[in-house]
Amino acid sequence: MTLSQAFFHTIYALATPDIKPLERINIPPEIIASPQSLAILLSLNNDNFALYSQTPSFLQIFSHLKDSNPKIPLELTLQTIQTLQYQLLESLQEQHIHFEELLPHFVQLNLATILSNDEIQNLASLSQRAAPTHTESDSNNAQIQQMSLKTLNQNFHTLSLALTHLLPQSLQDKLESITNDLQHQKFSIGITGVLSAGKSTFLNALLGEEILGSSSVPETANLTILRFGETMHARVHFWKEEQWSELHHLSQHDTNIKAFLEESENIFGTSLKEYITKEGTTRDIQASELATYTSANHPSKFCNLIQEVELFTPLKFLQNGVEIVDTPGLDDPITKREEITRDYIQKCDLLIHIMNASCAATQIDIDFILESLLEQNISRLLVVLTRIDLLTPKELQASLDYTKQSLITQLKKAHYKGDIQAVIERIDFIPLAGYTALLYRTNREQEAAQSGISLQQSGILAIENYLDKMLLGEDSLKHKDILYLAYKAMEKLTQEALDLLTLKSKLLNTDKAELENFIAQVSAQNEELSHSLLNLKNHFESQLDELKAFLVSLEHFIDNTLESAKNQLKDTFFGDIAYAYAQGQKPSLESLSPMIEVGIKDCFANVGREYKYKLGKKIAQLTQIGEQSIQETQALAKLQPPHIHFQLTKEQLTQSTHTLLQALPSLIQSHSKSNQNALSIKLDALFGEAFAHFGNRCREKSIEIKEAFLTYFDSIALVHQSHIQSQIDHKQAILDDALKQKDCSDVENLKNTLLSQQTQLENIHTQILSHLQSLT
Repeated sequence: MTLSQAFFHTIYALATPDIKPLERINIPPEIIASPQSLAILLSLNNDNFALYSQTPSFLQIFSHLKDSNPKIPLELTLQTIQTLQYQLLESLQEQHIHFEELLPHFVQLNLATILSNDEIQNLASLSQRAAPTHTESDSNNAQIQQMSLKTLNQNFHTLSLALTHLLPQSLQDKLESITNDLQHQKFSIGITGVLSAGKSTFLNALLGEEILGSSSVPETANLTILRFGETMHARVHFWKEEQWSELHHLSQHDTNIKAFLEESENIFGTSLKEYITKEGTTRDIQASELATYTSANHPSKFCNLIQEVELFTPLKFLQNGVEIVDTPGLDDPITKREEITRDYIQKCDLLIHIMNASCAATQIDIDFILESLLEQNISRLLVVLTRIDLLTPKELQASLDYTKQSLITQLKKAHYKGDIQAVIERIDFIPLAGYTALLYRTNREQEAAQSGISLQQSGILAIENYLDKMLLGEDSLKHKDILYLAYKAMEKLTQEALDLLTLKSKLLNTDKAELENFIAQVSAQNEELSHSLLNLKNHFESQLDELKAFLVSLEHFIDNTLESAKNQLKDTFFGDIAYAYAQGQKPSLESLSPMIEVGIKDCFANVGREYKYKLGKKIAQLTQIGEQSIQETQALAKLQPPHIHFQLTKEQLTQSTHTLLQALPSLIQSHSKSNQNALSIKLDALFGEAFAHFGNRCREKSIEIKEAFLTYFDSIALVHQSHIQSQIDHKQAILDDALKQKDCSDVENLKNTLLSQQTQLENIHTQILSHLQSLT
């Protein structure tokens, strides 16, 4: 069904009228160019013509029509109106103007009570029933589908503006908050991977411009955040004094950080204080200077002093609040930068993890992917296997299969209790010939073609389609969900405003006896709310006590698990020594040391994962307190639960293994097969001392988490308590205000004003419900 057919079938219940050439109307171009004019003329009919004739907007449009068509009568006939509308619909299609773009103007006409609710519903339905008459590509069809959400977004702001003048101040503030949340919604995409995985090359290909340095050696030394800006420029953020001091503290146990600091202080000397300040120094630079500050290979070594970089660029890819982060490698020798990377990842909606297909699924990659999927607040994870031009199709498939199998194996090893397959399905894998894609995207097609790989085969188009679908497209599930929540919040506010108007109207229209009875009802409701507030406080006190007890039990779990792991590692270690003695050989510490390092690391990883799983499950259970209002839901959404970052750093691993590795050589040398029982006893004491460092760190972290979650629960309680108290205060204020107004001399005008406001709110509420239905 064409747009014209759908229009006449829906509005007039008839087929498209037969328009004869002599009956055609000359429509001035200024009318076609004005969505408001189009909306007025397409909603015109015999019933509302008289009403329209009294509005300045219609009179101006009609004046333009008369100038171009002197024979048009002052009183338009139905046939003339239909002829005009038919030609307008033809013009919409010829100039590729989508009917959805007119919906905000139809809504305004409805709010002005010119169009009825039924009429606006019919006009709104046309955007879904009408189909384009000409053949279009899939991409054009996608644009038409996207227009629907774009129009819904426009309508939201139109309705919000209309609501503002109808709501009391307290609800206006809430509406402003809802609107701001919708406007300032951010979408963060993190680009992660080990050093030299090809992150910068991939990102340059994605952006179609060589913005970030890329080479065969590690390039990006800092966290780089790409954001939209009208002009391209960058802003560098230097380390703060506190962070620099922390690096010095970490250098006591980390030779990499120690060498990094020595190099930095030798290069910059006394001028270091100009860059490393208490508040933190920032510097705006040209994009062409970026390599000077971010490249690990630049002789200036400014990258040593930079904490993070913001790059502003007018790329459309970054519009609508999208930001992309190019991170330092996850195996960065400067662990403070790795920590910054992990902290930022917590805020990401989507992660793109880059792995070299030739050596995919390293332990660092697998650990990171597991942590991201099970513990971070991300919606999806895309694994990009790079440098596929170095592999045969068979080798690439083997790499992909190995990566998936490694993930499943590690999930089982971590004792994951959920649906492993569901976790795997949250990951997508796309192979990429990064450098070839970069050549194509920077208009070097001839050079790219020499690789024998087409643009399609390079993988960059598949990645772009993935992003459009998952996050960036206006018709993505992410955009739709956000818009739905905003409309839902607006609907609740509108309903609350209607309830308040109903309350005022009742108070103004009741006699004295009815008024006293009504006051008694409101007082009883407020008393009930007060009672529920007291119950809620008691409920949360009970929940907090339960959480405290649970955290104590988790501390016991850590102690018991560590004791068991210590004994297992010690027995395995001693078993290898006893075997060497039995073979008449001297135990080799070089072959035994990795056992200790890997054993301690695996132990902490297993303890941490199980700890986070148990605690996360308990938190989810304790936070379920039943149905919430939309205001409560929004407030709670802003209270992000503390991140359970339970990972041992390289420095802490060094500290935990230092005692063992220092004492073991002399201990092994001083014992033999004849006194191996004595060695076993001494090993018990030595492993106990080493695990004491380890256990202390676990308990410290447990205390941190305990305090963070107790504060979090207190915040949740305050949100619910605040909402209930606000209901009590608001009802009482409305009651007091209405009682004052009842005694005023202008009470009849006040009644009429309330009735008008109620009608307008009901119209708005109808539109909101209609849009909500479109979003479900």
